[in-house]
Amino acid sequence: QQQQQQQGATADSDVASTPLTPGTYFKTLYPDVVPQAAICAAFKWCDGAQSDFTSKHKALPEEVAKRQEYGSVMRSNAIEFLVPMEEWTEKVSCKTSVHVQPSLQRLGRTSFAFRISINAEDGQPLARVESVLVAVNPEDLTKPIVVPYQEEYRRALRPAVVPDVHVAPVAPGARPASAFVWRTIVRKSDCDALQHINNAIYGSLIEDARGAAAMAGALPRNLANVEEPNGFPRAALIEYLGQPHEGDLLNIAVWCDEDKGVVYFELFMENGAVVAKASILCNGFPLPPPANFVGSSFVKPAASKL
Repeated sequence: QQQQQQQGATADSDVASTPLTPGTYFKTLYPDVVPQAAICAAFKWCDGAQSDFTSKHKALPEEVAKRQEYGSVMRSNAIEFLVPMEEWTEKVSCKTSVHVQPSLQRLGRTSFAFRISINAEDGQPLARVESVLVAVNPEDLTKPIVVPYQEEYRRALRPAVVPDVHVAPVAPGARPASAFVWRTIVRKSDCDALQHINNAIYGSLIEDARGAAAMAGALPRNLANVEEPNGFPRAALIEYLGQPHEGDLLNIAVWCDEDKGVVYFELFMENGAVVAKASILCNGFPLPPPANFVGSSFVKPAASKL
């Protein structure tokens, strides 16, 4: 028993002493500045920073980065914006950079989770993200498998280094028959090296669908326009349930709960298969402390997915 305690203490020490990677700086581009690009831009930065994390972390061998890139898929992304629209557009203007710092927070049997902080060039926190990835068979990218290199990932764990995403809207329930539906086609430029829609692109798709619903009069004014202060996302959640490919027809249903300030989305194929669900919380800044949301429509995202 004493030997086991000593081994456990050594393991804990190994985890605690594992250094953080320095994070990644991204030069912001003009398309990142507009409010409707905020979710997509943030998730693209997080994608790049997670890749840098696995390729540069001293505890992770080179094979881990390649395996993560081609042998894992995103299960969910949750983001909490920490500044209102005016500050976001100012801080991510095309003359600046953002610093994105990922931290590996949880490791499960078939999945693992990053928490990521996004800060302005001057250090001001802009957003925080939680990403949950699932290890899959590289042959088909659909069957979950045990996360390879478990011991190496365990040594890279740094719980509580990056603050938790405090608030995120719950995933939508059943799609109502009255929901507005916007149709689009998956473009080649929407897809990544795995030949399916890149997880960040869903941020643009749901904002495009929200814009289409607004033009059709299907959303109330306070939730319709992302360029209005109360329409800018306070938080968003995307759950990835399928893998649309180039040329697929995609339907995006849009509806809302005006009282809760949440716009809901369901993305489904022509055969009815649901490939993603998403929510955007749009009730502006400032918000009450996270404790005030306990028992209401807000939850910590993806807590039960590992």
